[in-house]
Amino acid sequence: MPPRVTGMSTARKEYFLLVAGLVLLIVTGVAVYYIQRAPNRSRDMAQVSSIVTNFGSYQKSISLQADEELLKSDIQSNYGQFVTDSLLQEWRADPKHAPGRLATSPWPDRIEIDSISPQGAGYVVSGRMIMLTSAGESSEVPVVMMLIQENGEWQIAVYQEAANPSA
Repeated sequence: MPPRVTGMSTARKEYFLLVAGLVLLIVTGVAVYYIQRAPNRSRDMAQVSSIVTNFGSYQKSISLQADEELLKSDIQSNYGQFVTDSLLQEWRADPKHAPGRLATSPWPDRIEIDSISPQGAGYVVSGRMIMLTSAGESSEVPVVMMLIQENGEWQIAVYQEAANPSA
């Protein structure tokens, strides 16, 4: 007669293994569910980076010296896809405070990102607006933005730039 390793009967061992298997299955299912639902930070940061760099490339298209009605229209058509509705309305109400081209030279060319940091439900992006002249890069203007998800899309909710040292 083979020796018994434990004091359990065969029926009890089967029941124990069945319960342990079910517990393991439930724990695995819950873990997979939460892993799939967890925000994908690297994907979000890539989207945030893309929004910021694309937004920066549009700033040269906005002449802050234009007629106010034309300027409001340009702000809507150029920035509408990148910024929240509230920031867009703020800039349309006071278009001279929107980012854009202050003079014929230098003009904003692009935003170079220095850092992207999670902040609450969004991201804070720090960078530099690179200013150009016909001779090349002329200066850099520090910029900071807060991006949040609005209507399922990452959008700029806050935009702040330092005073342009060459202005």
